[in-house]
Amino acid sequence: MKAIVTGAHGMLGTDLMHILRLQYDVFGCDLDNCDILDDKQVEQVVSAYRPDVIIHAAAYTNVDQAETDKDLAMQVNATGTMHVAAAAQKYQAKFVYLSTDYVFDGTKTTLYTEEDLPHPLGVYAESKVCGERHVQQMFAHVNQNAPGYLIIRTAWLYGKHGKNFVTTILQLAREQGHLRVVHDQTGSPTYTKDLVRGLLALLDRKATGIFHVTNDGSCTWYEFARTILELAGMSQIPVQPITTQELHLPAPRPKFSALDISKFAKLIGQRPHHWKQGLQEYFEELRIKN
Repeated sequence: MKAIVTGAHGMLGTDLMHILRLQYDVFGCDLDNCDILDDKQVEQVVSAYRPDVIIHAAAYTNVDQAETDKDLAMQVNATGTMHVAAAAQKYQAKFVYLSTDYVFDGTKTTLYTEEDLPHPLGVYAESKVCGERHVQQMFAHVNQNAPGYLIIRTAWLYGKHGKNFVTTILQLAREQGHLRVVHDQTGSPTYTKDLVRGLLALLDRKATGIFHVTNDGSCTWYEFARTILELAGMSQIPVQPITTQELHLPAPRPKFSALDISKFAKLIGQRPHHWKQGLQEYFEELRIKN
């Protein structure tokens, strides 16, 4: 089996490349060898490699910068996605699109299911919703026997191969000796390796459609930060809970964006690791690395 991973040098893409190699012959795409904004270059790569699956992890992910960089965010997350999806459809490859909890506005007080309608608040969220719709439209009329698509919504990602909330919290704790962290946003911290394992499980079962895949459980950013410090042996660092409004961020965030993973768990036959277990494994990985 052959796979192409876009965004192969990113935090998620790097783990995808490492773990997929155990089952697939993998080709990594990033800006150095395949610009997703160039539809001809994308098709050239896909036609030459002829993968069984394309995992589209490339994305514009700077939520705040997207508010003033709307054109590029939309080009990468919407138009770029359309280019890769079109090539996947043309060459009969399963297409996997990584999306986000930010497609929702956060007004619910219960877990968001795959059936809930997206309602994006900011430019980044809007661009990811546009990407989802391009994928759905692209594969709306494909043959029943075609591989089809997977849209995987995930949330609050962290991993060894990129800057993330965990590394930021540890860095600020060391530099400042105290922290201010928002307590009015709730979601599900997700370890990249657990996400990749979930993605592979869905591919193994030939799943299609939309699935929510995060670590189990949910918390606020404040609770997440406190747990990070405890695991790092830095629980003495004071953490002040603050509101999102106090940060004066350019992009709006959903207050509650925890995703319902029961559809995924039912198909796979088990629930993913709890977010605290995923975080523990991440710290163990960091210690091995260091």
